[in-house]
Amino acid sequence: MSDRRMPRRGAGAGAGASVALLSATLLSLAALLFAAPAEAQSKAELSARQEALYQDLLASPDDPRIMFEYARVSAELENFEGAISTLQRLLLFQPNNTAAKVELGALYFAIGSYTISEQYFREALAAPELDNSTRIRIGSFLAEIERRTATNRFEGEVILGAIASTNAGFSPSTSEFSAVDGGTITLDSAEQEDAGLRLRVSLLHSYDLQRPNDDRWDTEIDFDGRVYEDSASLNFAAASIRTGPELSVDPSITGLKVRPFAEAGVYSSDDRITFYTVGGGAEARAAFDDQWSASGEIRALWRAFAATEDDQFDGVESRGVASLRYAPGRNLAFRATGLVEREDAQFSGGRSTAGGGQLSGVFAYDAPIADIRQKWVIDVTARAIYRRFDAPDPEIETGVRDQVDMAVGASHRFQLTEAWGVLAEIDYQIREASNKIYEFRALTGGLSASFRF
Repeated sequence: MSDRRMPRRGAGAGAGASVALLSATLLSLAALLFAAPAEAQSKAELSARQEALYQDLLASPDDPRIMFEYARVSAELENFEGAISTLQRLLLFQPNNTAAKVELGALYFAIGSYTISEQYFREALAAPELDNSTRIRIGSFLAEIERRTATNRFEGEVILGAIASTNAGFSPSTSEFSAVDGGTITLDSAEQEDAGLRLRVSLLHSYDLQRPNDDRWDTEIDFDGRVYEDSASLNFAAASIRTGPELSVDPSITGLKVRPFAEAGVYSSDDRITFYTVGGGAEARAAFDDQWSASGEIRALWRAFAATEDDQFDGVESRGVASLRYAPGRNLAFRATGLVEREDAQFSGGRSTAGGGQLSGVFAYDAPIADIRQKWVIDVTARAIYRRFDAPDPEIETGVRDQVDMAVGASHRFQLTEAWGVLAEIDYQIREASNKIYEFRALTGGLSASFRF
């Protein structure tokens, strides 16, 4: 069996740091869980406030102050239609109410009616009494409207920063949510600490298909690379492209969407190409209401190794993923994801079947710095994947191998401007296997600058 398919062992060094990370992750998850009732309570309080204002409106239907406050609370509850109808009625009484026009522009923007949104914003800009800060805010909306309504739309993010790991030889796998072995690792390799640089680039081109319900053709290009200081043999890079149309199945813009796609990738380690992938699949997503949504994906890729001696590992990777998302409030969301995966290869010891799950929580909050308008975001994740191989490797194994890959991690995004931010990340990965030479532990942390465009 080629040494490029062997994982680096981690003998348990860094256990103290691992316990600290696990504790921090559990505390973060607990904090998110405690935030859920707080979000629900806040929503309940807003709903009660909305009902009280509604009763006030019944008593004083032409009071502009009550109408404006009712619209504001309705918008907080994401009842955009109710807020819009209230502000439009306010304009019947006060046609020159600039504040109402500004808020109507923001509300129509929120529901994707960009033409009407722009109309209200430009009417507000024509008002001489409008203050400079509101003009700047409107300018940001108009720039975003121009970007979103373009037939061809480009956006992306570049993340560059430092990375350090207690087991740098454990390289990223072929997909974000996978347990595939990877890296240039030998059987007798010891755990190796190292630090270096990490570069991630995500690019998206979106082409408007000029059909109802925001149908479009999306092409995503992703790159992830690591360069280590002490050992170039640990360097890793992966690049992939996925392209395909997202089409509406349900007439509702928030209804069922499907996306067939084609995909290709190239992966390298030790500064040389390791393998290529090519294939395709389909994605689907649906929003049931303002709190619950679901998504899924099926995919099959042909994997071909670059080295002739590794041809025995060529084969098909296929997987299915399903996710359920729950958002109790606009600043908090939870996601549960399930995975099944099958890897085939010419070599029977390289064939395996896997299944697992992932839980994640995301919490956004207002930056504690007055001049920063962007939300800061905490993301906490825990996952586990069980994998069983079809047959042992006769060179090193006497029985069929089972293994469990587990990971916990957290990230914190400090967005400073619309474009620039700082990203702090930490995760702990562990593998338990029936054949101990495949076991490892890796504690990895990173601090990066990010640029969105």
